[in-house]
Amino acid sequence: MNLKIEEYKNIIDDEIKSKVIGLIKNENSDSILAKLSLNNISNYIDILVKSNKLYLFTCELDNNTIGYAVLADKPEYLISEFKHMKFKIFFDLILNFNIFTIIDIFLSLLKIDLIKLNNKNREILNKNLNLNLIAIKNSYRSKGYGKAFLNELIKLFSAKDLFETICCETYSNQAESFYIKKLNFHKIGKKVRTKGSLTVLAKKLKH
Repeated sequence: MNLKIEEYKNIIDDEIKSKVIGLIKNENSDSILAKLSLNNISNYIDILVKSNKLYLFTCELDNNTIGYAVLADKPEYLISEFKHMKFKIFFDLILNFNIFTIIDIFLSLLKIDLIKLNNKNREILNKNLNLNLIAIKNSYRSKGYGKAFLNELIKLFSAKDLFETICCETYSNQAESFYIKKLNFHKIGKKVRTKGSLTVLAKKLKH
C-alpha cells in the first residue's frame, strides 16, 4: 500500500487546502468545522498549521489526496487556539440556524459534557493526544486506507514519546467498531451532546 503521509506546518498551499476543505465538507459533514463558511474553514486551517499544539496531516495515493486528520496535544487546544475566531464561528452557526451545535459548544466550554466520564478517564482524555477529525474519501473506504493512515499517525506520535495515550470521539457505531476491532482502541466513556451520546475511545501508545 503506497500511501504518502504529509504533515503541514506554518504554511499550506491553496490547492491542498482546497482538497482538505472538500474532505471536511463531504466526509465530516456533521462536524462543527463543516458547518462554517468556506472563508472561515480556510482561516481555521491557516491557524491550525501555524499552531505548535495542533497537527494537520493528509494522506495521498497516486498523487491524489484521499484523506486528512487533525490532532491536538490536548482537547483544550481545539478551543484556545481558535479564540480569535470565536465570534466568526458563532455568527456562522447562528446564520445557519445551528442552534443545537451552539448548545453543544457551551456544554463543552462548561465541561458539562463530561459528566458521564469518571475522574480517571476525564484525566486520560484531557491530558493526552486527541484525534479530533479524520476522514477518507468515500470512494476509497473499506479498502484498508483508513487503518493504514491512522496506524502511521500512531507510529509517528509513539516515536515522539510525548503522550501515553491517543483519544478520539465518535457518534457512529460503524466508526466505533472500526477503532475497536481494527486499531485496538477501547471505550472509556461517553460525552453528552444534544443529539445523543458521543463515545470516547482511547489507545495506549507504544514507546
